[in-house]
Amino acid sequence: MAIALLSLRQAQKAEPRLKAALNIDGERLDAPLSARERMEMREGIPSGLTPRQYVQGLSAKLREQSREQMAWALGRVETAELDTLVRQIAKMKGRYATLLLEYAQGDRPMRPTAAAELKGLREQIAEMEYGFEMLKEAILEGTAEVIGVRAVE
Repeated sequence: MAIALLSLRQAQKAEPRLKAALNIDGERLDAPLSARERMEMREGIPSGLTPRQYVQGLSAKLREQSREQMAWALGRVETAELDTLVRQIAKMKGRYATLLLEYAQGDRPMRPTAAAELKGLREQIAEMEYGFEMLKEAILEGTAEVIGVRAVE
């Protein structure tokens, strides 16, 4: 168990609050704070927020931190990197279409391994396109700087 020793100055500052808490002067105290109110005061959370306002604040915080992380992670992007990404997505789509037509030529149903191959390729294309859209959004927001492209004003 720890014992707190207060300096004279600290004790003088704390005395009015202690008297109020102990109701030494005989004044009527306000109703005690709830656990939530004490936590909000301790953590500096503004009281009176509705759940919707709180969630909106969280969403805004996530957007801001995501922007900061993207700027840090991407730094300056070369146009050649983005061109390579575009080519890769296009190649994957072409491969998917070729395989699809190839498997459709047979008279028998597609083998499970062929279906798994198509599904895997389709999922890869979707993932690459999702990432590509994320990069385009970062470029438009000015989070990602592309060498040779004028900055967002």
